[in-house]
Amino acid sequence: MRLFSFSSLLVAFAVGCIDDKPEDIDDPGVEDADADADADDTGAADADADADDTGAADADADADDTGMGPDDTGMDDTGEPRDPDADGDGISDEDEGNGEIDTDEDGTPDSEDDDSDGDGISDADEGSGDTDGDGAGDWVDTDSDDDGIPDADEGSGDTDGDGAGDWVDTDSDGDGIDDSTE
Repeated sequence: MRLFSFSSLLVAFAVGCIDDKPEDIDDPGVEDADADADADDTGAADADADADDTGAADADADADDTGMGPDDTGMDDTGEPRDPDADGDGISDEDEGNGEIDTDEDGTPDSEDDDSDGDGISDADEGSGDTDGDGAGDWVDTDSDDDGIPDADEGSGDTDGDGAGDWVDTDSDGDGIDDSTE
C-alpha cells in the first residue's frame, strides 16, 4: 500500500492528476464512457439505445408492449422493421405488401394481419401457396381452391381427414365428388 502525504495529494489534485472521471482502462488517451450498467439507477441494467449500431438512438424498444422487443407484432422476438415476417405467419412481408396492402380493409396491413383476407382462417394456416393457380396467394384468396365455395364457408377444418384443409380441398368430404358440383 502506498501512502501519500497530504501535501503531495494536494499538489497532485492541483495539477489534475486526480479527478472523478472513470479510469481509462481500454484506450489510453480516450476517456471511457460511464461504466455503470445502471446509469439511471432503476436497479436494472440500462438498454442499449443504439442496438442496431446505426449511430442513432433506436425507436421505442417496445412500443407495442409485447415485452418482446421493438414493435414485435409477430411475437418472434425480432422487432420490426428488421423482421422479414412482422406478423410471424410464415409469409414474408414482401409477399404481403410491406405494410402497403390491406386486403380485407380492416385497418391492419396484411404484413401485420393474422388473417389478411378476413375469411376466418389464419394466414399461417393458409400459407404462402396459391392452390388454384390464379395468381392470388391463399392468404388473400377468398376461394383458395376455386371450387365456388368461399373459404369462409368451408372453414379451417379437414372434414375427410386427408391432411388438406377444406378451404384447399376440392373434395372436402372425400366422397369422390368435387365440392363445386355438390
